[in-house]
Amino acid sequence: MSEDIETFTKSKKKSHLKNGDDFPSMLTDMICGVNWKIAIFLYILMIFIFSDSYIELILTNTTGAVEGDCPTTKGTLIQISSVVLGYIILDLLVKGKFL
Repeated sequence: MSEDIETFTKSKKKSHLKNGDDFPSMLTDMICGVNWKIAIFLYILMIFIFSDSYIELILTNTTGAVEGDCPTTKGTLIQISSVVLGYIILDLLVKGKFL
């Protein structure tokens, strides 16, 4: 008949610093995971979309999008939609290795 035998060994404690579970290593991993090309181009795109030039050139052509010099709710939705469309285009350009 067979017997159940348990073997106890000293388990080595692993340091959290070696596992990458500490805050600084998690933060650096997160920063390294940012797609900097998209971030920079998206920043430049948003500077243009939320500028007075965009309001005067694009939003004034749409009725009800601008009141005075400020965009209305409709104008803000157009601006946000432009940012999302710009992000999709930038993402496709980066994935296609054009940028």
